[in-house]
Amino acid sequence: MIAGMFAVDSVGGMGWKGSMPWPNNPDDMKWFKATTQNQIVVMGRKTWDSSDMPSPLPGRHNVVFTNNFFDQDDIEQIRGDVCEALVSLKSHNKRKNVFVIGGANLLMQSRPVLEKVYLTRISGGYLNDTTIDIVDFLDGMVLHQTVNLGSCIVEEYHNEAISSSVKAYTNKRKKQDR
Repeated sequence: MIAGMFAVDSVGGMGWKGSMPWPNNPDDMKWFKATTQNQIVVMGRKTWDSSDMPSPLPGRHNVVFTNNFFDQDDIEQIRGDVCEALVSLKSHNKRKNVFVIGGANLLMQSRPVLEKVYLTRISGGYLNDTTIDIVDFLDGMVLHQTVNLGSCIVEEYHNEAISSSVKAYTNKRKKQDR
């Protein structure tokens, strides 16, 4: 499975000055860790560089999308077409889930191949300089379930049209590899 996983406040805010705009949320962090443990997490360079991000995330295969590679042995760095790279990453790691965890630009670029989206809703509005248009992002997705973690809510969306989209990227990739 290739899934998006991110949190927003009540106005779609995701970040403030390279960090999360809300105070630390232990309920969300515990859920995030349990869900992504022993899986693949994919992030953009700004998310990697965030002061909130323990780099690398322990117990996960960390992948950073960047045009400017940097010296770090314990992570994978990639560049190029986001959707093709995600499908390739998944096809080479069939027993693991791939979670795209941010930032907003990477999430928007990966949207065509996301089979699921795990959206954490943080109550309230905070100062932010990074937002995502939730209505646009979730267009065509179907709410599958909602989980109340106490201090936040996680919504799980399924992309009903994804199978043909993933097959198209996979077939395109196979033809290029020949």
